[in-house]
Order: sequence, then C-alpha cells, then structure tokens
Amino acid sequence: MSELHAMQVSDLDSRLRRSKGRLARRCGANVKLTPDELAELEAVAKHHGKALGEWGREELLAAARRPKDDILLTELIGLRMFLVNLLRPIALGEDYTDEQFRALLDHVRAEKRSVTSQVTEQYRHDQKEQ
Repeated sequence: MSELHAMQVSDLDSRLRRSKGRLARRCGANVKLTPDELAELEAVAKHHGKALGEWGREELLAAARRPKDDILLTELIGLRMFLVNLLRPIALGEDYTDEQFRALLDHVRAEKRSVTSQVTEQYRHDQKEQ
C-alpha cells in the first residue's frame, strides 16, 4: 500500500470513529439547494477543513442555539435609544433632571428588546424585497 493511500485510509478511519461518549447520529435533516448554493456551501466547509455534513451540522446547531435576539445588537440599539433621547433635550438647551434621567434608563431597559425585534424584522423584510 502506498504511503499516500495509507494516509488517506488513516484519515478516513479517524473521521469515521465516533467520539467517546457521543451518541450515534441516526437522524437526518435534508435541504434542497441549487447547484450554485451547494458549491458555495462546499467551498465554505472546505475552507474550514471540514466535510460538508459536519460543517453544516455545526452551523445549523449553532444557529438553533443562538439567542433569539442578538445580545450585542440589543445593547447597541439600547445605547442608540439612550443617546437619541438624552442628547435631543440637551441640544435644545433644556434642563434634564435626575428623575428624567432615571425614567429614560428605565424606558430603554424596558423597550430595547422590543425595538431590536422590530429593527431585525425590518431588515429581514428589506432583504426579501431585494
């Protein structure tokens, strides 16, 4: 057996072996793709040094386990809400009391997730139209 063939067999053996303690994967999930979509996914999987099925499984599970609202986006939108609502009265020369400041913080805390969902939905809607 040639050295290259032996390496390929060894690599195949290691890929086929199940990690100790991991349950056997017996269920399947299928998707329909265009040839271009398949080529795109295969290229990304290859770039990551993984078989398409392995890479796809990891990506699907990561997406399913990701929090519904992206935490970073939620905080960024909260910061934007805070600044817009704080800077406007200041720019107009209006006084801003401690009570108003606390009310603003409470408002942002209560509404930032809802606003994030609205913004995310708007982006999805805009992408579908393009």
